[in-house]
Amino acid sequence: MLTARAPGKLIVLGEYAVLDGAPALVQAIDRQTEVRVSWRPGRPHRLRALPVAPQPVGFDFDGQGRVQWCDDSIGPSLAYVTTLLNALGSPMIGSDGGLDVVIDTRDCFDADTGEKLGLGSSAALAVALAGAWQALASGPGRTDPAPRDCLDRMIALHRDIQGGQGSGADVAASVFGGLIAYRPGAMAEVESLVVPEGVEWMWIWLGRSASTTNFLAGMAGYRHRRGDDCQRRMATMADLAEAGLRAVRRADGSALLAIIDAYGRAMADLGEAAGLPIWTDDHRRLAQWATRHGIAFKPSGAGGGDIAMAAATDIDALAGLARHARTSGYRVLPLAASRAGLHLQWHTASES
Repeated sequence: MLTARAPGKLIVLGEYAVLDGAPALVQAIDRQTEVRVSWRPGRPHRLRALPVAPQPVGFDFDGQGRVQWCDDSIGPSLAYVTTLLNALGSPMIGSDGGLDVVIDTRDCFDADTGEKLGLGSSAALAVALAGAWQALASGPGRTDPAPRDCLDRMIALHRDIQGGQGSGADVAASVFGGLIAYRPGAMAEVESLVVPEGVEWMWIWLGRSASTTNFLAGMAGYRHRRGDDCQRRMATMADLAEAGLRAVRRADGSALLAIIDAYGRAMADLGEAAGLPIWTDDHRRLAQWATRHGIAFKPSGAGGGDIAMAAATDIDALAGLARHARTSGYRVLPLAASRAGLHLQWHTASES
């Protein structure tokens, strides 16, 4: 059996501006997407996707490498998996037997409501499944691929299945792990970093998912309508992202916290100018408390819901914000950094 794991991610700095070439600071987190592949006698292949499609469903590939499900009714629940499998094509495993595939993204869903938590599970799944397919082609014993060797290919894969959208920052975090600075380009640049000593961050689930795709479409419309204004705001945010990267490099926690807070305000201004709810009333309520207690605060990601980020060196202040958030109906997510990125592991028959 083969297991491929890739971590989710949260963005510290660089939302939106990264699409214009600014660096993004991205933290890989300990919520994993896992793909398990084992062999079975005969065809068709079988697949389960937890939590969205827990019952096994048969599938195979046609002559063009496109997936064909044995039960057409499961199409909507596996739409993203279908797109991903079509992009990857039939695995190179020879003609004998089939595959049992289990996709497990439960780590990235709210256990109570079933909603996605905005932790980059789509990118993590693309990385894990692509890594598994490549390992199947290479055969048992393959070790973890060098992140640099597979990054650009996986960014291209994910961007293709996302209709050309996205910077690739989430893919890079899933491939590399840890805290990274990511800069897009023909050959994406990734720098592994260390959080300045004493800086702690906290992640708050606001209780509803937001569509990054819709926000990116709205931002494209704003850029089309008011290109000069959009460019000016993006330049301001890019300058802040560059300053944040320099602060991390020199281990200046105080400067980093001030920049995170300023970036959050710049995101709020951008949302107002673009007519997009990047900051919601939930963000504003929590930000008021955070500001009074010296805590940097911003949306993490496109905004509109999902997850907010709080950062400080004062652990007691963060604990106070956590209590305030819980009593206000929000959830503080118990997330930790993931040092590891994409990881492949072959199991012996006795282990599986």
